[in-house]
Amino acid sequence: MVKMFIFALTLIGSLVMHAQVDKLAVVTNGMDSDKCILTVDTDETGALQNLHVTEDKSSHGSYPLADVQKGIVLVERSNRDIVLLSGADLDATAGGKVIISYLYNALTKRHKHKQLELFQQDGKWVMADEQHKIVKSIHFTTKKVLGKVVGLDEMIIK
Repeated sequence: MVKMFIFALTLIGSLVMHAQVDKLAVVTNGMDSDKCILTVDTDETGALQNLHVTEDKSSHGSYPLADVQKGIVLVERSNRDIVLLSGADLDATAGGKVIISYLYNALTKRHKHKQLELFQQDGKWVMADEQHKIVKSIHFTTKKVLGKVVGLDEMIIK
């Protein structure tokens, strides 16, 4: 009976101290109807563990914090890195700056960049823009030449 009680307490404790998953943003673009969802998971103390990228309800990738610090590819098309995310100074407990780079011109390989801030607010991880507005969605408009997409023109944050 005592063993069963200890097992029950252990089970309840593990359920209470579970990791949390926080949704950061929904990412869309003007090229297609694909939707990419960025989430992070934490350990029981609230420290960042992984960034998850889900594309159209299937897992696109799960990246440990160390990989995010080095830089990861969020979107790839035709063997080209279209959207990248990096956070060299990102800390598991304090958060920090993340840079989203996107292919502005595939012909010249020119990228544009936006800096966002990742931090905890009311017990959840969120991203904010330079004006400290919480990011809910990111939309990329396309840049076309002669009807062909040659890059992403603008990153619109809402």
